[in-house]
Amino acid sequence: MSRNIIFLSGVHGVGKTTFAEEVSRKISRLLIESSSNLIRKYNKELVNQDKIVEDMNKNQNILVEAVQKYLNQESTYILDGHFILLDSEYNFEKVPENIFELLEIDFIFNLVLDPEIIIERLNKRDNKKYDIDFIRKFQDMELNRAKEVSGNLKIKHFIIDLENEKDINLAIKKVLQIKNQ
Repeated sequence: MSRNIIFLSGVHGVGKTTFAEEVSRKISRLLIESSSNLIRKYNKELVNQDKIVEDMNKNQNILVEAVQKYLNQESTYILDGHFILLDSEYNFEKVPENIFELLEIDFIFNLVLDPEIIIERLNKRDNKKYDIDFIRKFQDMELNRAKEVSGNLKIKHFIIDLENEKDINLAIKKVLQIKNQ
């Protein structure tokens, strides 16, 4: 068995952590890692609490090194992260495609949710007000970038609507298949 990485993407507040935890409760020996936690663990100074990235290229290269260092070759992981990041001025930045190639991602699960629900969650979690158009655009860009990277790198891509129980159940079945390969 070799390491499998399922890259779990979606905008901030969509529910990546909650979804990953729910899946791991149903599938034994499935490990969850957060890109930002791995980066923090490897180099504590590059991710700030606002989820703003000061130096994206350096940040993403550290993620690659952290994955190689901390994720063993004999396990299946859900690695949550992003295809689009926010710079210090809240501009959208595409994560370079080569990062996903270097991460050796096997599958991409892209979580989507009604932007109104995302805003509600972010307001509760971060105590910040976000504009609905900003969240809509962010989610659209995240989804389109995931499709672009998956197509160019020939990585299987699944879109999971978190309001659709059928999507969630199919995703859990897919993770189980991936883990048992």
